[in-house]
Amino acid sequence: MNGMMRSWRLGSGALALCLAACGGGSSSSSATAGTKSEAAALPTMRGDVWEIDPGAPGDTQALAYVYGLASFVRQGDELYNGTTRLNSVSRDGSALVVKLDGDLTARIEEREGHSMLTFSNGKSGQLREHQEGEKK
Repeated sequence: MNGMMRSWRLGSGALALCLAACGGGSSSSSATAGTKSEAAALPTMRGDVWEIDPGAPGDTQALAYVYGLASFVRQGDELYNGTTRLNSVSRDGSALVVKLDGDLTARIEEREGHSMLTFSNGKSGQLREHQEGEKK
C-alpha cells in the first residue's frame, strides 16, 4: 500500500512537471489573444460541405487531397479546409478560382448541371455534396 502511494505521488509530480514545462500550467495573455483572433476568423454560419466524387479520376482525387480540396466547406465566395480559410480565392465570372502553390490554380464551377473541380493543368473531376458514411 505504501509503495502504491509513492507511485501516485511520483506520477502526480511528473505530470505537474510536464505541464509546467509545456506551458500547460498557466495561460499567457498572448496565447489568449491568439485564440480570440483565431475564433474571430472562423465562419459564424454553416456552409455547404463539398467533396470530390469518388468516381473522379485518381490523379484528380490525389491533387484535390494534396491541396486540401478533397473536401471543403463553401460559404458564399469563401472556402474553408477544416477551420482554415483559404485566402487565395477569387471570382472569375461564375467560377471560384483558388490559387495554389506555384502557377497551379483550381476552378470550382457549374458545368453541364454538375459542380466541377478543374485544375489549371487540365485535371478535373466532379464534386458532390458531402455524404455521410454508413453507420457501423
